[in-house]
Amino acid sequence: MLRNATAWKSLVLGALMVGGTSLFAQPANYTAFPVAGTYTPIVGGIVHATGTAIDDQEVTGVNIGFTFTYGPSLTTSTVNVNANGYITIGNALGGTTYTPLSSAVASTQVMSALGRNLRGTTAGEIRTETIGIAPNRTFVVQWSNMTRPSTSGAFDNLSFQIRLNEADGTIDYVYGSSVVKGALGAQIGMRGTTNAQVFSLYADYDESTFSAPILSTTAARVSTLEDGFTPAAGQTYRWQRRTVTNDVGVVAIEGPSAFFNANSTQTVTARVDSLTIDWRVNGTLRTAVKYYAQPALQPNEERVVTLGTVNFGPRSFNTITAQTLLPNGVADTRAGNNAATAFRAPRVAGSFVIAKTGAPASGFNRLRDFLRHLKVSGINGSIDVVVREGVYEESIVLDGVDATDFSQTFTVRAQEGDDVVVRYPLHSGLNSTYGAFEFPAIVNIIAGGNITMDGITFEVDQTSTFNGGILVPGFLSGCSFRNCTFRGIGNQAFSGNA
Repeated sequence: MLRNATAWKSLVLGALMVGGTSLFAQPANYTAFPVAGTYTPIVGGIVHATGTAIDDQEVTGVNIGFTFTYGPSLTTSTVNVNANGYITIGNALGGTTYTPLSSAVASTQVMSALGRNLRGTTAGEIRTETIGIAPNRTFVVQWSNMTRPSTSGAFDNLSFQIRLNEADGTIDYVYGSSVVKGALGAQIGMRGTTNAQVFSLYADYDESTFSAPILSTTAARVSTLEDGFTPAAGQTYRWQRRTVTNDVGVVAIEGPSAFFNANSTQTVTARVDSLTIDWRVNGTLRTAVKYYAQPALQPNEERVVTLGTVNFGPRSFNTITAQTLLPNGVADTRAGNNAATAFRAPRVAGSFVIAKTGAPASGFNRLRDFLRHLKVSGINGSIDVVVREGVYEESIVLDGVDATDFSQTFTVRAQEGDDVVVRYPLHSGLNSTYGAFEFPAIVNIIAGGNITMDGITFEVDQTSTFNGGILVPGFLSGCSFRNCTFRGIGNQAFSGNA
């Protein structure tokens, strides 16, 4: 496996062959993949909690309505339902467990669709119902109109389900329409008896999408929902027991092991069994690779194979995909887990333009999109960003950018003569359980240095209940705000330098 600065770390493809032999329902006994789905609310069954009174409830021993087979060969007829977005089999984790995948509390099985500290809105509801006719029944756990806890009330709206399917033992996480104001962290995945047996689905705007999340079997990762970046209505993740042969899938695209400059050749590698791999860069199909494992790959074992090389052009932002075909020369018995997607970009430097309309080809329409590019690419020189006229309905989260030299600077300034406003609603009561990105502020500087903001108005939206201008929860060195205006609730404002 190549690990130097000019090599891709790995396109990791887990060989999902015969199911494991563990006596517990560990995540190694499952594979997970997105499928086409529809969010269909249930309206019958049992209502366990409603409205703003939903707060850390845990209902134990909820009857499924049939015997559900999970893991290699275990069965249950009941589950425990937690208000914080997950269910358990066996031992309950406790109502105030907000990180179910990383919790040290033992439980036979944890299934987390959106594990985090949740409360109900005025329309909030937790409901369970068994639907269908034997032997094709489905037990549905539904969280409707949920939000984050806040001293100011609801400012998100989240609805989702966990479905246990009798016929084939699959488990579906299904999401309804979501509204999020400010970044929101959550754990999505499955956990076995302990937090060492974890299988996370991970989506982050800087790294992946909810339609093609990264799979992690080494740590309980936190997915990040943002305004405009949430699971789409009907997005479904299916968990299926590994009971078939000739099933190989892409677990994740990793690396490169270091940031790289433009026009440098990068080697793409993958962990695979005997199969064919199609791979693409920005949608363009590359030469397919055939691989034959010697000795034969064991269930859940991974190997590395080189797919080819790529030369990334200056300022390019690239989508890399890899998909397995024909494991052991035959059709894949479970095609849903075959592909993975990730973003890669070479280091950048120089001047950039952000404009709500009419941005140049190398420009951006949102500050968030530009910051994502920098987070993926890193920099090899100072950055100067000119922001054109307009109201940008977003907050700014600076979480550090990899630089080749500590002297390099990052300047964001309004175009001369233009009125540039960055505005967003803020609400109190948030914390950093899932990351400092959740703290309420128009500018949240988690890490960084040599940062200058010039000539920009930072405005707390008038619907807000919290005044948060600039927040520095992490390390900061050499930051200045010049000719800026800060406007809070009630249009209270002050201008100047800081």
